Parts: sequence; structure tokens; C-alpha cells
Amino acid sequence: MTVLIDKKEVLELAGYLRSMATRLRNLQQISEQSSKHIDFLIQEVDSKKQGLRTGLDEIKKHVSGLKDEVVAVQKDILVMIEELKTSVKAQELERFNKRMDAWAPENLVTRREAERLIREL
Repeated sequence: MTVLIDKKEVLELAGYLRSMATRLRNLQQISEQSSKHIDFLIQEVDSKKQGLRTGLDEIKKHVSGLKDEVVAVQKDILVMIEELKTSVKAQELERFNKRMDAWAPENLVTRREAERLIREL
């Protein structure tokens, strides 16, 4: 049994195959362009991630430095408070000594003299 091949059908099939080959080439080009674009985007994202990491590291260093400065300031404030506490005590003692010297209970001053001395203080 022989099968007759119609030339028209062969030409039609050849045209269809050429059309498919063209479409496949176009799809392949689009695929390659998309792949290049994706690679470019990945590189760009990686670059930005690295930049953000660097920035974050700098921020962490600054925050750490600020923490150290805050701790130092807190220590200085505590030292100042302690010094103020001792100076207040010294001032109170000095004031007490002045009053004792001014009153000099051993000399028994008159009321008028005592009032004058109080005004002077």
C-alpha cells in the first residue's frame, strides 16, 4: 500500500515548522534576555544588601559608642553627686563652727549682741 503525499500538505507542514522554529528562537531570545536581567537584578540586590550591611554595622558602632559615652556620663554624674554630698557636709560643719564661734557660749553675750551677730551671718 502506497500512501500518496500531497505537496500542498508538505508545504503547509514546512511553513508551520518554520513558524514554530521562529517562535522558539524568539522565546529563546526572550528567555536569555530575562535570564540576563534576572542576573543583573540579583547583582544589584546583593550590592544593595552589602551596602545596607555596611550601614548597619556603622550604626551599630555608633550606638555602641553612644552607650559607652552614656555610661561614662553616668559615672561622672555619680562622682559629682558623691562630691556634692561631701561638700554639703563640709559646708554644714563650717556653718556650725561659725555659729559656735559667734555664739561663744563660754562668754555669755547679751541678747543685743547675739541678735547683731545673727544678722551678720
